[in-house]
Amino acid sequence: MAVKKIGVSLDEKTYEAIKAEVETKDYRNISHFMERAAELLLEKRLKEKGQGPCKALTA
Repeated sequence: MAVKKIGVSLDEKTYEAIKAEVETKDYRNISHFMERAAELLLEKRLKEKGQGPCKALTA
């Protein structure tokens, strides 16, 4: 699967909270955390709309 690079602006408090999560070693890096967060948000939104899981997320 192709990977797309993007830029993200975060307030300092959010950035520090994400860094703390990455330091727990549950995530490889900030990009991994952000990718997983996006997947979870998209899954939640699809469930709220009564749709099945997004095939792109399960590939």
